[in-house]
Amino acid sequence: MNKNKGHPFLRGIFAFAFAFFLIQYIPHAIADSICPVSIENRKDPILFVPFRPEDLKHPDGTPYRSMAEQMDILDESGKILRSLPAGEFLVELNDFESKLNTWGYSLRIPDGNLIGGFYTCKKLLENQVEKTQELLRKGLPLAKQLDEFMPKFDESWKRYKADLPSWEDLKKKSTDVNYSVYLPDKPALAIAPPLRARVELKPLLKERPWAFNWGEGKDFNVFGKANLSVKASKIEATARGTLEMNGKIVGKEVGEILGIIANAETPGTDEMKASVEVRIVGKKILNYEKSGVSIREDNSNDFPVDWSTEYRFAIGPVPMRARMGFLGELGIKHGFSILPLHLGAYATPYVRSKAYAQVGADVYVGGAGVSGELTLVNLDVPLTADIEMQWDSSPEVKLELRGSANVDALSGRLFAYAFVFYPFPYPPWKKKWNGEWDFFKWDGLRWQGNLFEYRAKYTPAGLVAQGDLKAEDVSEMQNIDSEVKLAELKNVANQYTFNVIKEISTDLNRAEVVRIKPETEILKTLWESDISSLNSYQVELTNWVQRL
Repeated sequence: MNKNKGHPFLRGIFAFAFAFFLIQYIPHAIADSICPVSIENRKDPILFVPFRPEDLKHPDGTPYRSMAEQMDILDESGKILRSLPAGEFLVELNDFESKLNTWGYSLRIPDGNLIGGFYTCKKLLENQVEKTQELLRKGLPLAKQLDEFMPKFDESWKRYKADLPSWEDLKKKSTDVNYSVYLPDKPALAIAPPLRARVELKPLLKERPWAFNWGEGKDFNVFGKANLSVKASKIEATARGTLEMNGKIVGKEVGEILGIIANAETPGTDEMKASVEVRIVGKKILNYEKSGVSIREDNSNDFPVDWSTEYRFAIGPVPMRARMGFLGELGIKHGFSILPLHLGAYATPYVRSKAYAQVGADVYVGGAGVSGELTLVNLDVPLTADIEMQWDSSPEVKLELRGSANVDALSGRLFAYAFVFYPFPYPPWKKKWNGEWDFFKWDGLRWQGNLFEYRAKYTPAGLVAQGDLKAEDVSEMQNIDSEVKLAELKNVANQYTFNVIKEISTDLNRAEVVRIKPETEILKTLWESDISSLNSYQVELTNWVQRL
């Protein structure tokens, strides 16, 4: 065996150690000369501008159809790391962007000092590692150096083992108060720029009801209620419109003449949804539902209705029998425009109905009939909701509710008549008896106009609303305005505090101040040296005097 080549086991250890050194140290040493391993350079915060849904695109450049569509997160080799809805990725992206903005950086500005720089360094290090590994696989440069380096390696290894403390030594030193432990110098006073306090947008919930009760007396009545409610936040919105109409004819309850529920929903990270339900005289006639990445449509549904009941009465001496009821057409016109961050919907329930009667006399001598025309109710109630969420420079929610009505109810006259022939006319010119019975007679209710109108714009700067405002709307605006003013006061106070501490930091970190510490130590040393010299001189003087 050639002794100059060293022990095979030690040669294996050294080869591994030297290879590890080349792989680990050399790439980092070269990279450090070009780009640092880590960067912590905090700048002044910049304005947070969130990414919008249209900023997300497939690799082929086409936009996502919906924020509910799955997005694949790939590594550099194209392998799928995870999948999630595009809406969730947008939330994570904006959260990361807002954090970067507080340090003065942005994903939108990839340059040498920002995010792009790290990827450049990472690629450089990977290339260096690959080249080093290629050299190791060839083995040519190492073969000549092993014999020369082995003696130095053995000597260093022996010194390392000799100087390596045991666990017992380390334990003793850890409890020895006289053992000096290195502590770094105190860091210079510094303060991060204050983060601006902002008012978080809370969900807005608005509801506008309308109730009606039309009629005269207990025989004929039309009553019910309409309602429009909306809920909106930064990324989702819902709208719901309803109409319920009940009636009474000749004192008998018809029950629910018409019931309509229309819903629209854009839930942010899920599919859009729309639905319409129609009930006529207590029976469900229509149950429409639709969902998808977007919904755009206008539709109309008409349904005939015929309801009647038995009714007995008398006209003078003549007993009468009647069938009373109403017939007509009921339905709804509705439309939806539902997209991510936008919801537009309208629903117009309508009724066209007339009351009617069929009568007969319970006698064989004479006759009976019905005459007149009575509008039970002609009704249109357009309800419109429009909600828009924006993320241009800051979150913004725009909200609009409108409702109107066109009413013609219980107008006209509906009556029955009867006649009886006299068997013995007396006086001769009067051969029959006539009588009438009014089922209902009224001028009715005619009205057309707005039921309500509400418009609002909600941003971190506050809530501005117009239209038919209620007490709770005004109170809501005042509360949000108070929160905005409180946030502004916090920002002013934080800025003043930052300015004061920044000035203190600037003063304490000036070169003149930094020199105080070493100069103080020098003066202290000189003073101690002078005191020592004076003491020695005093001792010499004392001895000299005593010798005299």
